[in-house]
Amino acid sequence: MMIRFFGQPQFTATDHTIKGYELFLRESVDHKWVFPDDFKAFTAYETANLLVQTIRPMPKTVTSVAFNLDPDQFVDPAYQTYLPKVQELIAPVRLFVELTEHPCAPKIANAKLVEAAEGFKANHLYVVLDDVGTGNNTPPFAELLDNNLAEYKFAMQNFRESHDPHEITKKLAYWHKMADDEHKWFVIEGFETKDELKLLKDYPADLIQGYYLDRPGLLPADDQVILPHHRAS
Repeated sequence: MMIRFFGQPQFTATDHTIKGYELFLRESVDHKWVFPDDFKAFTAYETANLLVQTIRPMPKTVTSVAFNLDPDQFVDPAYQTYLPKVQELIAPVRLFVELTEHPCAPKIANAKLVEAAEGFKANHLYVVLDDVGTGNNTPPFAELLDNNLAEYKFAMQNFRESHDPHEITKKLAYWHKMADDEHKWFVIEGFETKDELKLLKDYPADLIQGYYLDRPGLLPADDQVILPHHRAS
């Protein structure tokens, strides 16, 4: 198989029980799993089919799975076609679609992103604003998407370069309050130390993920499960 998903566990903040995973697509090159040079080299169907093959074998204790789409993938109609079919096949596991902030991704008009988010929500998929507070994923953009968002995801690693723990705390507090005020799920990722884990206790999240608890690893995939191809009418 040329592509597979690595998964990083997502834990409850209270007792660190694994309840979900974030999936990261990787490509096999020279017998090594590497970050793909071009995610568009893989079709929406290939990605969706692999999602089903990866999620179906997961333990019954897993209740949610998230995976990333760059802005140009997010507005691709093919994902609007196949991801609802994925959700049907993996139920009762909930599929969360993360709109990432990728500096190299093509710029997409906000109106198209809002329209795509509306489509995902209409098809019972959960839309996540990833990397909140970074790049285009700002408070005004969150407000534009608000009616269609299920979750804000705060990436601590995006603010670590400032070397100012007070700056991380300030931004974390802001987005935690935003999630509370707007009744969104709140997920925190990117903590790497015991001190950072302690910091999270002041900002309760629905789920947390970080290297301090566990790193991404290659997940098994059941290639006997096949997602039906969409046939144009």
